[in-house]
Amino acid sequence: MKIRNIHVFLLIILTSCTKYDKSDIESLGILKEIENFKEYTIEVTAENQLDTILIKTFIYNNKGKLIESEMKYNRIDSDYIAKYKYNSKNELIQEIGKSNETESPIIINYKRFNDTVINMSLEMKMESYDLVFRINGQEIYSTNNILQKIITKEYYVNLGTKDTTINQISEIYYKNGFVNKSIWKSYDSLVPNSNYEFIRNEKNLITKTIIYSNENKTETTFDYEFDDYGSWIKQNEYDDGKLIKIKSRRITYK
Repeated sequence: MKIRNIHVFLLIILTSCTKYDKSDIESLGILKEIENFKEYTIEVTAENQLDTILIKTFIYNNKGKLIESEMKYNRIDSDYIAKYKYNSKNELIQEIGKSNETESPIIINYKRFNDTVINMSLEMKMESYDLVFRINGQEIYSTNNILQKIITKEYYVNLGTKDTTINQISEIYYKNGFVNKSIWKSYDSLVPNSNYEFIRNEKNLITKTIIYSNENKTETTFDYEFDDYGSWIKQNEYDDGKLIKIKSRRITYK
Protein backbone atom coordinates (compact mmCIF):
# COMPACT_ATOMS: atom_id res chain seq x y z
CA MET A 1 0.00 0.00 0.00
CA LYS A 2 1.24 3.49 -0.79
CA ILE A 3 1.81 5.35 2.48
CA ARG A 4 -0.22 8.37 1.31
CA ASN A 5 -3.29 6.11 0.96
CA ILE A 6 -3.08 4.56 4.41
CA HIS A 7 -5.03 7.35 6.17
CA VAL A 8 -7.99 7.01 3.82
CA PHE A 9 -7.93 3.21 3.93
CA LEU A 10 -7.72 2.84 7.72
CA LEU A 11 -10.15 5.68 8.37
CA ILE A 12 -12.75 3.76 6.36
CA ILE A 13 -12.06 0.63 8.42
CA LEU A 14 -12.20 2.33 11.82
CA THR A 15 -15.23 4.50 11.16
CA SER A 16 -17.22 1.76 9.44
CA CYS A 17 -16.64 -1.14 11.80
CA THR A 18 -16.37 0.04 15.37
CA LYS A 19 -19.53 -0.97 17.25
CA TYR A 20 -22.22 -3.44 16.31
CA ASP A 21 -24.85 -3.81 19.02
CA LYS A 22 -28.53 -2.84 18.66
CA SER A 23 -27.99 0.83 19.44
CA ASP A 24 -25.32 1.04 16.76
CA ILE A 25 -27.58 -0.49 14.13
CA GLU A 26 -30.05 2.23 15.05
CA SER A 27 -27.28 4.83 14.74
CA LEU A 28 -26.89 3.68 11.13
CA GLY A 29 -30.53 4.63 10.54
CA ILE A 30 -31.75 1.01 10.36
CA LEU A 31 -34.87 0.44 12.44
CA LYS A 32 -35.50 -3.32 12.09
CA GLU A 33 -33.38 -6.43 12.66
CA ILE A 34 -31.41 -7.33 9.56
CA GLU A 35 -29.46 -10.18 8.02
CA ASN A 36 -27.23 -7.98 5.86
CA PHE A 37 -27.03 -4.76 3.93
CA LYS A 38 -24.96 -3.35 1.10
CA GLU A 39 -24.17 0.35 0.77
CA TYR A 40 -22.94 2.12 -2.37
CA THR A 41 -21.21 5.50 -2.17
CA ILE A 42 -21.55 7.30 -5.49
CA GLU A 43 -19.80 10.56 -6.34
CA VAL A 44 -21.40 13.05 -8.73
CA THR A 45 -18.65 14.39 -11.00
CA ALA A 46 -18.35 17.92 -12.37
CA GLU A 47 -19.83 16.56 -15.61
CA ASN A 48 -22.82 15.16 -13.62
CA GLN A 49 -21.65 11.60 -14.19
CA LEU A 50 -22.10 9.01 -11.40
CA ASP A 51 -18.91 7.34 -10.14
CA THR A 52 -19.22 4.52 -7.59
CA ILE A 53 -16.23 5.01 -5.29
CA LEU A 54 -17.02 2.71 -2.34
CA ILE A 55 -19.09 -0.45 -1.78
CA LYS A 56 -19.63 -1.82 1.74
CA THR A 57 -21.26 -5.12 2.70
CA PHE A 58 -22.19 -6.09 6.28
CA ILE A 59 -23.44 -9.54 7.41
CA TYR A 60 -25.01 -10.18 10.85
CA ASN A 61 -25.75 -13.30 12.92
CA ASN A 62 -29.03 -14.21 14.63
CA LYS A 63 -27.99 -12.22 17.72
CA GLY A 64 -27.64 -9.01 15.73
CA LYS A 65 -23.83 -9.05 15.83
CA LEU A 66 -21.72 -8.24 12.81
CA ILE A 67 -19.79 -11.34 11.75
CA GLU A 68 -18.34 -10.32 8.39
CA SER A 69 -17.81 -7.17 6.36
CA GLU A 70 -16.34 -6.31 3.00
CA MET A 71 -15.30 -2.94 1.59
CA LYS A 72 -14.19 -2.14 -1.95
CA TYR A 73 -12.69 1.32 -2.33
CA ASN A 74 -12.45 1.92 -6.07
CA ARG A 75 -10.70 5.30 -5.84
CA ILE A 76 -7.44 3.71 -4.65
CA ASP A 77 -8.23 0.17 -5.90
CA SER A 78 -8.30 -1.26 -2.36
CA ASP A 79 -10.46 -3.90 -0.76
CA TYR A 80 -10.87 -5.11 2.80
CA ILE A 81 -12.60 -8.24 4.15
CA ALA A 82 -12.98 -8.73 7.91
CA LYS A 83 -14.37 -11.27 10.35
CA TYR A 84 -15.30 -10.56 13.97
CA LYS A 85 -14.89 -12.51 17.20
CA TYR A 86 -16.96 -12.11 20.38
CA ASN A 87 -16.63 -13.43 23.92
CA SER A 88 -19.27 -15.29 25.93
CA LYS A 89 -20.90 -11.94 26.83
CA ASN A 90 -21.25 -11.09 23.12
CA GLU A 91 -18.66 -8.34 23.46
CA LEU A 92 -16.45 -7.68 20.45
CA ILE A 93 -12.88 -8.81 21.17
CA GLN A 94 -11.17 -9.01 17.78
CA GLU A 95 -11.42 -8.03 14.12
CA ILE A 96 -9.20 -9.86 11.63
CA GLY A 97 -8.98 -8.28 8.21
CA LYS A 98 -7.33 -8.93 4.88
CA SER A 99 -6.62 -6.53 2.05
CA ASN A 100 -5.20 -6.74 -1.45
CA GLU A 101 -2.95 -3.82 -0.43
CA THR A 102 -1.17 -5.48 2.52
CA GLU A 103 1.15 -8.43 2.90
CA SER A 104 -0.06 -9.32 6.40
CA PRO A 105 -3.47 -9.44 8.14
CA ILE A 106 -4.83 -6.33 9.80
CA ILE A 107 -5.74 -7.20 13.39
CA ILE A 108 -7.79 -5.00 15.72
CA ASN A 109 -8.02 -6.20 19.34
CA TYR A 110 -10.56 -4.95 21.90
CA LYS A 111 -9.99 -5.57 25.61
CA ARG A 112 -12.18 -4.29 28.43
CA PHE A 113 -10.08 -2.35 30.93
CA ASN A 114 -12.93 -1.65 33.38
CA ASP A 115 -16.68 -0.99 33.32
CA THR A 116 -16.31 2.20 31.29
CA VAL A 117 -13.15 1.78 29.19
CA ILE A 118 -12.28 -0.61 26.35
CA ASN A 119 -8.72 -0.53 24.99
CA MET A 120 -8.29 -0.91 21.25
CA SER A 121 -5.15 -1.76 19.27
CA LEU A 122 -4.53 -2.18 15.55
CA GLU A 123 -1.37 -3.41 13.84
CA MET A 124 -0.56 -3.60 10.15
CA LYS A 125 2.85 -4.68 8.89
CA MET A 126 4.18 -2.94 5.79
CA GLU A 127 7.14 -5.13 4.86
CA SER A 128 7.76 -3.27 1.60
CA TYR A 129 8.57 -0.13 3.64
CA ASP A 130 10.17 -1.94 6.61
CA LEU A 131 7.44 -0.43 8.82
CA VAL A 132 4.66 -1.42 11.19
CA PHE A 133 1.63 0.87 11.31
CA ARG A 134 -0.14 0.85 14.69
CA ILE A 135 -3.16 2.49 16.25
CA ASN A 136 -3.77 2.46 20.00
CA GLY A 137 -7.02 3.79 21.36
CA GLN A 138 -9.68 3.79 24.01
CA GLU A 139 -13.46 3.62 23.84
CA ILE A 140 -14.93 5.43 26.83
CA TYR A 141 -18.47 4.66 28.04
CA SER A 142 -20.89 6.06 30.58
CA THR A 143 -21.88 3.95 33.60
CA ASN A 144 -25.00 2.80 31.69
CA ASN A 145 -22.82 1.60 28.76
CA ILE A 146 -23.43 4.47 26.32
CA LEU A 147 -20.41 5.27 24.13
CA GLN A 148 -19.12 8.78 24.87
CA LYS A 149 -15.69 9.12 23.27
CA ILE A 150 -13.07 7.29 21.18
CA ILE A 151 -9.44 8.41 21.38
CA THR A 152 -6.83 7.03 18.98
CA LYS A 153 -3.13 7.58 18.29
CA GLU A 154 -1.60 6.48 14.99
CA TYR A 155 2.10 5.90 14.61
CA TYR A 156 4.75 4.09 12.57
CA VAL A 157 7.49 1.85 13.96
CA ASN A 158 10.62 1.32 11.86
CA LEU A 159 11.35 -2.43 11.93
CA GLY A 160 15.08 -1.84 11.58
CA THR A 161 15.79 1.06 13.93
CA LYS A 162 12.68 0.63 16.18
CA ASP A 163 12.17 4.40 15.93
CA THR A 164 8.58 5.56 16.45
CA THR A 165 6.93 8.38 14.47
CA ILE A 166 3.56 9.75 15.59
CA ASN A 167 1.28 10.27 12.63
CA GLN A 168 -2.11 11.43 13.91
CA ILE A 169 -4.20 11.72 17.08
CA SER A 170 -7.99 11.72 16.90
CA GLU A 171 -10.86 12.25 19.33
CA ILE A 172 -14.43 11.28 18.37
CA TYR A 173 -17.21 12.49 20.67
CA TYR A 174 -20.69 10.99 21.05
CA LYS A 175 -23.96 12.36 22.42
CA ASN A 176 -26.67 9.86 23.37
CA GLY A 177 -24.71 7.21 21.48
CA PHE A 178 -24.38 9.20 18.24
CA VAL A 179 -21.28 10.94 16.86
CA ASN A 180 -21.57 14.73 17.19
CA LYS A 181 -17.95 15.95 16.94
CA SER A 182 -14.48 14.75 15.95
CA ILE A 183 -11.01 16.28 16.15
CA TRP A 184 -8.07 15.12 14.01
CA LYS A 185 -4.57 16.42 14.82
CA SER A 186 -2.01 15.54 12.16
CA TYR A 187 1.76 15.36 12.55
CA ASP A 188 2.17 14.99 8.77
CA SER A 189 2.82 18.33 7.05
CA LEU A 190 0.87 17.14 3.99
CA VAL A 191 -2.28 16.36 6.02
CA PRO A 192 -4.07 19.33 7.64
CA ASN A 193 -5.64 19.32 11.09
CA SER A 194 -9.42 19.15 10.93
CA ASN A 195 -12.47 19.34 13.20
CA TYR A 196 -15.92 18.02 12.32
CA GLU A 197 -19.32 18.93 13.76
CA PHE A 198 -22.39 16.82 12.97
CA ILE A 199 -25.87 18.34 13.18
CA ARG A 200 -28.69 15.79 13.59
CA ASN A 201 -32.47 15.87 13.26
CA GLU A 202 -35.11 14.39 15.56
CA LYS A 203 -34.40 10.92 14.10
CA ASN A 204 -30.69 11.36 14.95
CA LEU A 205 -29.78 11.38 11.27
CA ILE A 206 -27.02 13.76 10.18
CA THR A 207 -28.45 16.74 8.30
CA LYS A 208 -25.34 18.94 8.24
CA THR A 209 -21.59 18.46 8.59
CA ILE A 210 -19.34 21.43 9.36
CA ILE A 211 -15.63 20.91 8.69
CA TYR A 212 -12.92 23.23 10.01
CA SER A 213 -9.55 22.60 8.34
CA ASN A 214 -6.73 25.06 9.02
CA GLU A 215 -8.28 28.43 8.15
CA ASN A 216 -11.09 27.00 6.02
CA LYS A 217 -14.68 26.15 6.89
CA THR A 218 -16.92 24.03 4.68
CA GLU A 219 -20.47 22.80 5.16
CA THR A 220 -22.37 19.96 3.54
CA THR A 221 -26.05 19.11 4.00
CA PHE A 222 -27.98 15.86 3.66
CA ASP A 223 -31.48 14.58 2.96
CA TYR A 224 -32.88 11.04 2.93
CA GLU A 225 -35.32 8.58 1.41
CA PHE A 226 -36.81 5.78 3.53
CA ASP A 227 -38.26 2.30 3.13
CA ASP A 228 -41.52 1.01 4.64
CA TYR A 229 -39.77 0.22 7.95
CA GLY A 230 -38.44 3.76 8.38
CA SER A 231 -34.82 2.83 7.60
CA TRP A 232 -33.05 5.18 5.24
CA ILE A 233 -32.14 3.65 1.90
CA LYS A 234 -30.80 6.72 0.12
CA GLN A 235 -28.77 9.67 1.39
CA ASN A 236 -28.05 12.71 -0.79
CA GLU A 237 -25.15 15.02 0.10
CA TYR A 238 -25.03 18.65 -1.08
CA ASP A 239 -22.35 21.33 -1.20
CA ASP A 240 -23.91 24.80 -1.46
CA GLY A 241 -27.09 23.25 -2.84
CA LYS A 242 -25.30 21.14 -5.47
CA LEU A 243 -25.61 17.34 -5.27
CA ILE A 244 -22.12 15.90 -4.85
CA LYS A 245 -22.58 12.42 -3.40
CA ILE A 246 -25.22 9.69 -3.05
CA LYS A 247 -25.34 6.72 -0.70
CA SER A 248 -27.72 3.94 -1.67
CA ARG A 249 -28.56 0.86 0.43
CA ARG A 250 -29.97 -2.60 -0.18
CA ILE A 251 -31.17 -4.05 3.13
CA THR A 252 -32.18 -7.67 3.77
CA TYR A 253 -34.35 -7.93 6.89
CA LYS A 254 -34.97 -10.95 9.07
